[in-house]
Amino acid sequence: RRACVYSSTSPSLQRWATATLRHLITEDRRRACVYSSGPHRYESFMRQLVSTGGIMILCSLLSAEDAETRAHATSALEAIVISAREIGLAISSSSGSSSTSSTRAGRGTGADSSIVDAVVSNSGCGPALAHLLISSDESVAMMGCSFASSLISPLLTDPRGSGGALQRCVATDGGHDDAEEDGLSSYRHAALALAVGEEGGLGGSSSGGSSVSCLPSLISILRSGSADSDSWGGGSKSRSIKLQVVAGECLAAIALAIGHIVGASESSSARNSNNCGAYHSHYVRAKGALEIMEGEGMHDVAYRLVTSASSRSFDPARNTPHARLGEAMGVVLLALSSCSRASSSHLASNRAVSTLVTIASESIDA
Repeated sequence: RRACVYSSTSPSLQRWATATLRHLITEDRRRACVYSSGPHRYESFMRQLVSTGGIMILCSLLSAEDAETRAHATSALEAIVISAREIGLAISSSSGSSSTSSTRAGRGTGADSSIVDAVVSNSGCGPALAHLLISSDESVAMMGCSFASSLISPLLTDPRGSGGALQRCVATDGGHDDAEEDGLSSYRHAALALAVGEEGGLGGSSSGGSSVSCLPSLISILRSGSADSDSWGGGSKSRSIKLQVVAGECLAAIALAIGHIVGASESSSARNSNNCGAYHSHYVRAKGALEIMEGEGMHDVAYRLVTSASSRSFDPARNTPHARLGEAMGVVLLALSSCSRASSSHLASNRAVSTLVTIASESIDA
């Protein structure tokens, strides 16, 4: 099937093959999770999708002319990432790991991180995805946001990512030396690819790669869904709160990645004047992504959404869309204020501290 998908010029055949793959992935995940141990242990074929070029082919189909083929390829890639993550957690749990945190839902795993790396290296975060995000069709834009979220969501759901951001803000020693040490580097690289394009591009050349950023598209989704979007450049197309939440959580994960890389690199350079940063190329790209966020006024967008009346109407269960969006924007402000002078100055000029403390107090009393 892989050969026919890659070589066939028939849209119908490509469409059928990508649609069928989604069902195979679902069944593979079921078997791998149910039979993760014992004499009848089932071995998932997820890892083979990287070594055999399956991820590369699916990434190339993101740019297919046929809309249904693009949709099936996007859904298949998302399903592969999520399935590999769940299978990895199931195997860790069945192996009797002594650490319960290693099997906690939302944690990244080695299995899915290798697939995320393959998606990034094959331009899965490039122009084709950006094209999905700017679509006026709500379902298409949601499909693009959902796929992007699957690549970087552990930065929010894994305590090593979201918790690390808070630790860096209160730490007195400047943070961690090694931006790769916590096992989330693949997701941070994917976040950078979404923000500033893939380093090296599909062919792996250091001078190549895509410079297309998905950041403006994600930010425009938040702007267009706001009641006062016209005052800050939003479009006339109103976006649903469901789409805004997914886009907002993607931006929160990207902001955490940028804050981590910039903070870790600058801290390392400050302690060692002979070292310009162990991950200098990532630092340069992270600074570029930060400039895009500042240029798009992400700190202003986030602050307005956090302080909006709808976001402040917290549900005690913390599971309403507006509450999720407000929390995501709070994470954005946390990450940006740790590495962006423009963001810190904006918050200071708006006397944001007292307002945010009031909102936090209201959420505790809710």
